Formats: sequence, structure tokens, C-alpha cells
Amino acid sequence: MLDARPFVLARALRMLGGSYAHQPVAALEWDRSGTTFCVAVGGNPLFARELRNCGFERLAEPVAAALGLPAEETYEVLAAYGLPGRASRRSPARGAGGGGRGLRRCTG
Repeated sequence: MLDARPFVLARALRMLGGSYAHQPVAALEWDRSGTTFCVAVGGNPLFARELRNCGFERLAEPVAAALGLPAEETYEVLAAYGLPGRASRRSPARGAGGGGRGLRRCTG
């Protein structure tokens, strides 16, 4: 069975339960190659858009180049330490050396 991404997101939102099942709720799926924005009600998508050039790779590539890491290690670093503002106190993104500045530049 093949399932379109907006319907998958809509069902995931419905699974949250509570008032989410009866009011419009938005979801954003951000993966390596693209991003999908979806607004759904009751498990049915009302609005969905694929956002071009918004995949996770656009963040990972500059980080890999700045740190001199292969792509696989870059994804591990980003998964372990996250982005500034959500990083733990031990995160190198917050430490000396400007790592956080580089990540902020990549995201906006």
C-alpha cells in the first residue's frame, strides 16, 4: 500500500487525541531531502505543501564543510547536540570557537 505524505501526517495528528481531533492542527515533517507542511482536521488533510529546498541536507552540508566531517558523522553530531537554543549545556554549539554562530547562519 502506498500512502501520500499529507495523509500520513493527518493520521498522526489525529492520534494525538483530545481536542486535536476536531480542530485544525498543523504539522511539519522535515527530512533529509524535503519538508512537508500539512494542516488537518479529524485525520483528513485540508492543506498540504511540499516546501522546496528545505530539506535537512541544506543544514548538514555547511556544517559538514565547516567541521570537516563526512555526511554520516555530521548527522550524528546534529542529532546528538541539536541546534542552538535547544542544545544542552555540554553542547559544542554553545562552547567557545563559534560553533553556534555557524549553525545559526545555516538556519536563517
